[in-house]
Amino acid sequence: MTTHKYDKYITTEPLMKGFDPVHQPKPFVAYPSPGKNLWKELAILIAWECIRTPWLMDPKPMVHDFDQIIAFMGGNIDDPLDLGAEIEFCLGEELEKHIITQTSIVYIPRGMVHAPLNFKRIDKPILYQNIALTKVYGRKLREDDGTWTKYMTMEEESKLRMAAKKSP
Repeated sequence: MTTHKYDKYITTEPLMKGFDPVHQPKPFVAYPSPGKNLWKELAILIAWECIRTPWLMDPKPMVHDFDQIIAFMGGNIDDPLDLGAEIEFCLGEELEKHIITQTSIVYIPRGMVHAPLNFKRIDKPILYQNIALTKVYGRKLREDDGTWTKYMTMEEESKLRMAAKKSP
């Protein structure tokens, strides 16, 4: 394989990929790979997945200690704004409900309450992309009684869920 001067700026090796039935019941890919020099210097995680069927992705409100950008993109190459779906997404402490029906990008500042995120209607597959301006993805969830969980990374949360599934 030929190497080039700027190879370090391109990564094809995902940080995570595949299917995790505990946390992510749909196939997904997340970048960057920590093995690339450039990526170690940046505080950014990029994940995306193709949403093909209605799905309540995030049922509980959450907050992060980093800024986040979420994109909902349709697959109609003749009309890029045609999302072909209806998504319900809540923002703010009061969970202000937004209905997204065209290709959109949502900026979520650090500390802003957001979710539930519900893909209510999917007419044709859409692309969901999450860009987190951090090196480690974590969150606090708001419980039904209004209290907040402790801040946990996704790895910590996944281990906790696995342990809960195993206990009788």
